[in-house]
This record gives sequence, C-alpha cells and structure tokens, in this order.
Amino acid sequence: MKLARVLFVLPSVTFLFIGAAHTFVHLTELSTPEIEAALREIGEIGAGGGQVAEMRDLWHGLSLLMGFFSMGLGGVNLASLRAVGQDAPPPVGVTLVSIMTLCAVGVIGALYLGPIQLFGAPFGIACYVASIIAGKRAVKFMS
Repeated sequence: MKLARVLFVLPSVTFLFIGAAHTFVHLTELSTPEIEAALREIGEIGAGGGQVAEMRDLWHGLSLLMGFFSMGLGGVNLASLRAVGQDAPPPVGVTLVSIMTLCAVGVIGALYLGPIQLFGAPFGIACYVASIIAGKRAVKFMS
C-alpha cells in the first residue's frame, strides 16, 4: 500500500511545485516592461461572440490560471489521499482524472509549448498508472 501511495504523491507534489514555480516565474520574469510593451502592441483580439479582449489580459489571465490550476490539482490529489485514510490505496477516480490531465498536457505541449511536457507528462502518467496497479495488488494481497 505504501508504494501505491508514494507513486501517487510524487506527481501530485510535482503539480504543486510546477504550479508554484510557474506562478512565481510569471510574476517575476514574464511581467517585464518589455513583455508588457509587446503585448500592448498586439492590442485587442477577437474573443468570439463579438467580444474583444486585450492580448495582455489574456496572457496574464491564462498564465496565472495555469499555475493556480496546477497547484489546485496537486492539492486536491493530496487531500483526496488523506481523506481515504492511511491504509487505503489512492482513489482510482482521482488518479484517472490526473492521468487524463497529463495526457492533455503532453499533447498540448507537443503541439504548442515545447518538449519539456514530453518528459514530465509520461513520467507522471507512469507514476499514476503504477500507483493504481500497486494499490490493486496491495488490496488483493491483504484480502
């Protein structure tokens, strides 16, 4: 059971770390006067439904949301693990949602962001899948 929980905690804590690091970098390195000026040059863009939005606002909003949602996912994962108790395997439903999230991260990373997601996403998926397998084996062994 301990192995299943450790394999679940590792990528969950990584979500927290990546979200905090992303938010910190956004607030300190990605909000420079040069970046602000470049975003202001782009100006307004169509946001659908006849609405327009400032590129600067979209940039900051989406980037900060990415950091906060990553921290939120990691926090919910750890809270769900604590809620099931120390003698229980990680919740499979929560684990599957994390796997689906990491699949999306990998695809979006490959299409739009860069190769770093092609390392992190498969590592997290492998940990989560292994935690499900280890949890099932531990429950089977104990019964």
